[in-house]
Amino acid sequence: MTAAAEAGTRVRRQRYLLDREGVLGPLLLLPAVAYLAILVAFPLVMAIVYAFTSITTGNPALHFVGLQT
Repeated sequence: MTAAAEAGTRVRRQRYLLDREGVLGPLLLLPAVAYLAILVAFPLVMAIVYAFTSITTGNPALHFVGLQT
């Protein structure tokens, strides 16, 4: 098989892969899911972490205190 034929086969395979809805749909949704994860999940996790530590504005050290008041 010549190099040109291999390149043509590779292009057709890639084009066919991106034409499939099962691949293209999740690929296009990935940026939106990543954006929501950064915008929602990260602050939620940080709020839970801060709730179980003694962090303050004056003392930004994360010392685990658990459920103590």
